[in-house]
Amino acid sequence: MIGISDGIAKVEAERDPTNNAAVNLALPVMPMDLVKMRSSTFISKVIEPRMAQLQATAWTDDQSNAIENDHRELLTAYRRENDIALIIEQHDHTTAFNEAWDSLGGVRFHQLRRFYAGLATVFSNSTSVESDLSILKWELDEFRKSLLDLSLEGIF
Repeated sequence: MIGISDGIAKVEAERDPTNNAAVNLALPVMPMDLVKMRSSTFISKVIEPRMAQLQATAWTDDQSNAIENDHRELLTAYRRENDIALIIEQHDHTTAFNEAWDSLGGVRFHQLRRFYAGLATVFSNSTSVESDLSILKWELDEFRKSLLDLSLEGIF
């Protein structure tokens, strides 16, 4: 638990060289974005840079391979299964993470969803939440100052 809390405390918001939100550094986590990414790009830009993190956590080699396989299967399903393609094409910027992944059938692409859920998670500690709000140029108004971090995370 100490290791986890120390790791969470070290989480920092990514910023670009001009100290603005690093929008381009954020990885796509939604199915509508992932179907646009080739398998080779997915492996080189997403999996390989995080391989040390995966190995240091509870991820086994089989699970890491399953992430890659799930991505390939998602691409194949998008190209060959009209119902999957129609579902994904209906997603937009307002589609929630769980809603998007649940619409694909629940158990399909389980390891891929689990991996991206970890990347999309906002840790609820005061520093990271305030940084996220700052990045988005949101301010805590007089009504939000008394909210718990978890409530602020929900608003975010």
